[in-house]
Amino acid sequence: MSSQPKLNRFVSTLPNMRALGERMEEMTRDDPAFEIIREPIGSRGDMNVFARAPQTLPEWFARADAFPTREFLVLGDQSYTYAQARAEANWLARALQTEFDIRPGDKVSLCARNSPEWVISFMAIHLCGGVAVLLNSWWTADELAYGLTDSGSKLLLCDDERQPLAQPHCDKNGIAQVCIRHRFEPSPQYQSLITTYRGQPALPSHRSADDPATILYTSGSTGYPKGVLSSHRGVISALYSWALMARAIGGLMTELPAFKDGQEVILLPVPLFHVTGCHASMLGCFGTGRKLVMMDKWEAETALSLIEEHSVSHFLGVPTQSFEILRHPARTNYDLGTLVEVAGGGSARPAEHVSAIHDAFEHATPRIGYGLTETNALGAINGGPSYLIKPGSTGPVTGPVMELAVHAEDSDSPLATGEVGRVCFRGPSIMLEYFNRPEDTAKAVTPDGWFDSGDLGYLDEDGFLFLVDRAKDIIVRGGENISCLEVEACMHAHDQVRDVTVFGLPDERLGEVVTAMVYLRPDGTGASAEDIQAYAAQTLARYKIPTEILFSDHPLPRGATEKIDKKTVKAGVMAERA
Repeated sequence: MSSQPKLNRFVSTLPNMRALGERMEEMTRDDPAFEIIREPIGSRGDMNVFARAPQTLPEWFARADAFPTREFLVLGDQSYTYAQARAEANWLARALQTEFDIRPGDKVSLCARNSPEWVISFMAIHLCGGVAVLLNSWWTADELAYGLTDSGSKLLLCDDERQPLAQPHCDKNGIAQVCIRHRFEPSPQYQSLITTYRGQPALPSHRSADDPATILYTSGSTGYPKGVLSSHRGVISALYSWALMARAIGGLMTELPAFKDGQEVILLPVPLFHVTGCHASMLGCFGTGRKLVMMDKWEAETALSLIEEHSVSHFLGVPTQSFEILRHPARTNYDLGTLVEVAGGGSARPAEHVSAIHDAFEHATPRIGYGLTETNALGAINGGPSYLIKPGSTGPVTGPVMELAVHAEDSDSPLATGEVGRVCFRGPSIMLEYFNRPEDTAKAVTPDGWFDSGDLGYLDEDGFLFLVDRAKDIIVRGGENISCLEVEACMHAHDQVRDVTVFGLPDERLGEVVTAMVYLRPDGTGASAEDIQAYAAQTLARYKIPTEILFSDHPLPRGATEKIDKKTVKAGVMAERA
């Protein structure tokens, strides 16, 4: 940028990202809690790890014992303190062990809207020593069946909206089900389990740092979503890195914000089945004692009301959501003065939104995080003055256990400053594998542990990462990854479609929207855009259905390998609309 931005009073007290990185390095040398050592991680060689971090997620949950009476989970009229949530998770874990024979290493799926019961169920699965399989609650019945089968889940914890979708598959395959919530309250089945096992703690279930902990599903260039299997160390490496960053920011600030009753409050507007919701928002609370104000459905004015009602200090959602708050006509009707951070993750934020957020909120600073399901959301962060100066950047790598490099397209050689290549990460937070997909794992992770993100970018002279393109054939719509191949396969099955290619077009609110270019069979009876969308709706989740279907009068162009030339088609559409 040609000139320095004018900073509001609060942002001017924050450190820039370079000073923050230097302070984090100092703390790893001076503060025993954040001591760094080198350890071998599987077969990937030695890596930086936190010497004194909790080894497992149950140990991480136990950090909340430092503030048992603080409010933790809030949804509508429901409220749990940390002590209440910890106790109920133990009782539910005992129920799962006794009633459903859940043992260490068993896969237990969780598929429901955001709720206190979702969080307590996640905790209970880990107290049993199980592997938590987080299924997308927007999936269709066929997609849910795929996730349950692919993961090898023994039990499904779901809400009453997902239960009828999953019931036929569960009955057919002997998968037990527990309904944890009706629309506005805990379900009778959940309440019965809690009542029966009240006061009975979970049975011991030893797990180690490198044992599997979670499976989350991510869409990529292959049609079916891949299960990302991560270890306890992988998840906690990300959580502990953010805890170090928070401590370093607090130590460098010249003016500390005053939180109501001394407690930070974070709003949860994103689904818990994503790393942004589960890791960066919910699990992060155990290290800070934050109150988690939950939304089970996104609505911008509801978010504004909750910010005012609960004195929310931190907002973390996909950039689409902060954009909707920013532009909402009723925004000025609400007191948003408690906000100190408006953060985004899951997709890119347009550079022009950064200064708009800074100008709109009295005390809040914009922040952006870049990470992937495969890195447990750890990657790069930009915020404070640095974000206003470099609004197009996702920031420098979030150290000290994560490494970042830009590799050449055709080798694993790092590129020089300013050269565009594959954005790659290495560290203990990288996934163990794509579950049951050794070939896909080998393509994504080198033998020495470098993970290829599928994004293209470059590093500037200050070590800030700029993303310029996506190598994977996916669309990111409002933070949701959508496989172009999956949508194309569905539309190809329509008996009137001869050629089709699917791509994302820029959208101010959602980042990208799903768009399809179709060439119909010349000897067919024809089909309208509405016909094809209705056909797609039979098998695709609603968010995957193309928003716009365009028609070509000629067969779609193909390259030397006879594949449809998607880039040419997309470029032509963009040029027409420029």
